[in-house]
Amino acid sequence: MLTFAAQELKTDTPIQMWGDVLNRLLVVATVDVAYDDTEKVGLFQYCKPKIGILHLQMVLRNLNLTEKNDVSDALKAKGNKETMTNDILATFHGESVSRHSMRSLRWDKHIIDKVINLYMKLLLERDSQLCTKDVNRRPCAFFSTFFYTKLMGYGHAQNPNTFHYENVKHWSRKKPLFQFDKLFIPCHNGAYGGMGHWGACVVYLQEKTIQYYDSAGGSGQKYMKHVQMYLVKEYENEHPQGTGPSPTEWECIETQQDTPTQTKDDCGVFTSMFIDFISLGIPITLLQADQAPRLRQHMLLSILHKRLYNESGV
Repeated sequence: MLTFAAQELKTDTPIQMWGDVLNRLLVVATVDVAYDDTEKVGLFQYCKPKIGILHLQMVLRNLNLTEKNDVSDALKAKGNKETMTNDILATFHGESVSRHSMRSLRWDKHIIDKVINLYMKLLLERDSQLCTKDVNRRPCAFFSTFFYTKLMGYGHAQNPNTFHYENVKHWSRKKPLFQFDKLFIPCHNGAYGGMGHWGACVVYLQEKTIQYYDSAGGSGQKYMKHVQMYLVKEYENEHPQGTGPSPTEWECIETQQDTPTQTKDDCGVFTSMFIDFISLGIPITLLQADQAPRLRQHMLLSILHKRLYNESGV
């Protein structure tokens, strides 16, 4: 299977087969290269730098007429705000996106949280499938946008912009937090309208680092500080005897200079795609500002069809 996947990548693979090939290559890319297996090591070295290009090509591919019509129809205004809010276009694993929310994927519009939340569910579904195919792969956790807003008391009868662990202490009850590979946390600054802004906080649990990704170049210090405080509380719950290094000692890495930057109101798009790419081990530096319109289309089609549209064939 490993050799076959590499051979397919060397050929002009039809777009209908890209998703299947990518999934097999992703399993290869998670192989521990310390294993004494010459074929796996060689294939890992060959495939790893090509996976990102292949994934980006699928995300940015040209749409056919049916897909273009799907995008156009989903973005149309049909009735007033109340009517469009009640017009549910997609529901997946407890998350719903209405026509009103979907229209935030129009060019240069600030993306609504419900759009990001359903996209996170799609990323979680993909991650679960990859873990099923590769038993050595550690799962990732994809948090709802509501996690950070609850952590900071936004929209609650509490002092906003202050730490409220009690609001989120139940979020890790299904699985111990420190058993994951990464935590992906979309963060919003709590502002409304044109002042609202999205960024992504990623916790690399195995490396014991926290890093912020902001397409507007913000350092993310306050977001990482609050996430670190949350990790400390979770660590104390999981390790009452204080074994191992506490998250208070973990390194926090601000937004790096090579982080792709937005030129329009595309922070929600880049936040979602940063998480998408990082969860696959793909460099986010492949992303560029002028790709935003197609990235929006990709997110819309994925949500509308309830699957990551570039990975399932057409």
